[in-house]
Amino acid sequence: MAPPQWVSETVVGFAQVKLRTPDDPCLDTFAYRLASKDVFTDNEKVDPADVLDWRSLYEVCMNDGPEAGELRAHQTWLSIVIGRLVNAVNPPEETGNFE
Repeated sequence: MAPPQWVSETVVGFAQVKLRTPDDPCLDTFAYRLASKDVFTDNEKVDPADVLDWRSLYEVCMNDGPEAGELRAHQTWLSIVIGRLVNAVNPPEETGNFE
C-alpha cells in the first residue's frame, strides 16, 4: 500500500455560505468548491445538501468552447505539480493531515 499523499485540486469558486451544521442550523462562513464539485470550509468537507445559501465571491469562468479542454488539462497538470511539491516538502505522515 502506498504511503498517504497530499492531493491538490483546482479551486473553481469561493463563496460566503450559510451552512446547516449539527451545532448551528444556519452557520454563516466561507467555503470553496473544487473542480470535482466537492465543497470545503476550513479544510473540512461539507455535504452540498448542507449548503443553504451560496453567495459567490469568486468563480472561475469555465466555458464549453475549444479552450475548455486545454484549460482543464493545464489545471490538472498544475494540481499534480503542486501536489508533488507539497508532498516532497511536507509529507502528510509528519503532519497527520492528508487533504
